[in-house]
Amino acid sequence: MLRLLGADVVGMSTVPEIIVAKHMNLDVNIICCVTNSVNDANKLSHEDVVKVANENNIRLKNILLSYIERM
Repeated sequence: MLRLLGADVVGMSTVPEIIVAKHMNLDVNIICCVTNSVNDANKLSHEDVVKVANENNIRLKNILLSYIERM
């Protein structure tokens, strides 16, 4: 259904976390790492998701360091 509405990615916890942060009057910045793409032909395990997340550690670190330097 979300694909029909134009969604490319659906986060499982990002929105609730932002709602809580904004309720606490906190500013919010988000960086998400998409770790899996699931469809009928592609059933992934938890281990697959963890592997992709671990493979992106360096990239995420570099993005965060660049962001912090610009602040």
